Amino acid sequence: MSDRVLKTALIISLLVNAFLAAAVVGGAIYLVNAMAERANLHQRTPLALVARDLDPSTRDALHKSMREVALSAAADFHEAHAARKDAVDQLSAQAVDKVAVEADLAKARAAEERGRSKVEAGFVAFAASQPQPVRAKLAVVLFGRNPMRPNGRGRGEPPPPHDGALPPPPAQ
Repeated sequence: MSDRVLKTALIISLLVNAFLAAAVVGGAIYLVNAMAERANLHQRTPLALVARDLDPSTRDALHKSMREVALSAAADFHEAHAARKDAVDQLSAQAVDKVAVEADLAKARAAEERGRSKVEAGFVAFAASQPQPVRAKLAVVLFGRNPMRPNGRGRGEPPPPHDGALPPPPAQ
């Protein structure tokens, strides 16, 4: 082979290798970002976002209190899950018993309501034991959406200061 053919083959080989190396690096960066995103999903709950701004001792006390509350409500949420599973199984069967499906769904809703009531009561009990500035920060959690994304559509802006007034009703 001539020198010119070898040089051309070498250049082509280097370009292909550079392209493959860039693809590997790009894929690795994508995977690292995707894994970090997945690992931080639990940090996006309203409670987690508010808690990160609390002092460490209050944050630890909140974590401990809410863990105890969650464990006490777990049986209700398991019951609700089982009732919903029964409703799905019955609705998927050949013959549908509409009354039984509706009864299972009602049982699931009641269990979810009991569990949610326990969680909310535990949260309110913790918040009530805190000084007013901490309570004001924690109060936003009761809206049930990301406090850093007002109306669920924001771009990371903090919510406006809470003046105690109720939010306006949703637009129709």
